[in-house]
Parts: sequence; structure tokens; C-alpha cells
Amino acid sequence: MMVQWCENEKVTWGSNGLYRCIKPLVDEWDPLGLLALGAPDDEYDCLTLYLMERCLEDWNRSQLTHDLCSFIEGHFGIGPCMMKRERAQLWHEHIDQFCYVLCTHRETLELEVHKFMEVCRTKAN
Repeated sequence: MMVQWCENEKVTWGSNGLYRCIKPLVDEWDPLGLLALGAPDDEYDCLTLYLMERCLEDWNRSQLTHDLCSFIEGHFGIGPCMMKRERAQLWHEHIDQFCYVLCTHRETLELEVHKFMEVCRTKAN
């Protein structure tokens, strides 16, 4: 199922259980250290929304790690293609570790996906 999370509906994101589950994980991870440097609270909302989309699909840790590396590189302009081999390996391990954390929350995330799908079906009728 393809869902578009519109910027102009941003005020409603917080009411979405899936968003409320993923955003704290992403913000705590702070993959680029931007929040630690004082970036706005919504700095990684793009990443949170990307992961929400991914949760609506079938996913596994390995594929998510690969796709997340690509997303971050494409969106933020930083990634393994500009790093030396050792740094690129550390970068990949950093992202893989976060994907492991997501996997440990998989049951909760899947429950929130189910709730979200029910709401979508109700709105469609």
C-alpha cells in the first residue's frame, strides 16, 4: 500500500501511532549527529516518514539496512560512496545496528501498521 505523508498534514503525524513509535527511535539514533548539534526537532522527520512507508511493506533487516543507506545518502548527501573503505564499513554497521533496534520493535510496529490500515479502510468506506 502506497501512502503519501504530506508536509501540509504534518500536524496530524503525531496522532499516528506508527509515527509515535518510530520518531523517538530515529531521534535517539541521531544518525548524523544533527540533533546533538541543536538542529530542529523535525530534522529527521523525512527519515521517520520513510521508515513508516517501509513498515507498510514486507521488510527484513538486511534489505532495510541497504535501503536506509541509500535513502540517507540520497536525502542528506552523505554516505559510503564518499567514504574510505573503513569509514564506509563503520557507517554500514551503524545503520545495521539501528535496523536491529527496529527489528526488536517489530511486533509493536506491526500492531501500529495494522491499526493504521484499519483507519485507512474506515476512511475509504
